[in-house]
Amino acid sequence: VRGGSVGPGQCPRYDLLMASHADLHALLNPRAVAVIGASSRSGQVGGVVLARLLEGGRPVYPVHPDESEVCGIRTVPSVEALPDGVDLAVIAVGAARAVEAAEACARRGIAHLLVIAAGFAETGAAGRALQERLAALPGRHPTRILGPNTLGLHVPHTRLSTLFVEHAPELLARGGGVAFVTQSGSVGVEAVGLAANIGFGLRAFVGLGNKCDLDEVDLLEHFAADPGTTCLAFHLENLDCGRRFLEAAAAASRRKQ
Repeated sequence: VRGGSVGPGQCPRYDLLMASHADLHALLNPRAVAVIGASSRSGQVGGVVLARLLEGGRPVYPVHPDESEVCGIRTVPSVEALPDGVDLAVIAVGAARAVEAAEACARRGIAHLLVIAAGFAETGAAGRALQERLAALPGRHPTRILGPNTLGLHVPHTRLSTLFVEHAPELLARGGGVAFVTQSGSVGVEAVGLAANIGFGLRAFVGLGNKCDLDEVDLLEHFAADPGTTCLAFHLENLDCGRRFLEAAAAASRRKQ
């Protein structure tokens, strides 16, 4: 675990975190969603995610330069051609293309990006360089990033799901008060399965992935302030700002479990 007594200049993003909380409402309840990498090919992650999102009832725009429609939905040929009002772009292409797509989304002014692909800092120097390009975007644009290498989101009360693994959505639809935040995809899959099988109700499931931008403190502060969240659960593999997390957790524990 990294982190201890921190102050300005000692912890990445410390000054930003102290100045304001990340506004995650549009991430968890977007007006409309774009899916970059949506495909009609069987088993493709983008197609699975698109099908999940269409169940939520909000406008969903598959982005594909070559296919005219995916899942019966007319495609948009490029990020630049997306209409206004898209709060979340789910990027379901390989790592190098994902960075290019994220850069286009940031220029387009999309507030939240969810990058599914692996192949970033966890793979070595080339992957770290790609992740650094992603991490630089929020400093230049009003865009926040979840991931990369993330399992995604499942938010029953807003009918938002980007999970591309089987997760018995009909059993999770009843919702509940538990916000579960995980850095591990395999632990996340087990947690979602447990929620479906034994019935602990989810307020939200969030896969942090590599945490190039949004991290455990952002999520902790958001759900601590959310009146619908009664219990917060985290599975973390490292803390970049340990002292800041402990301070936020102490504040949250006065209101939550």
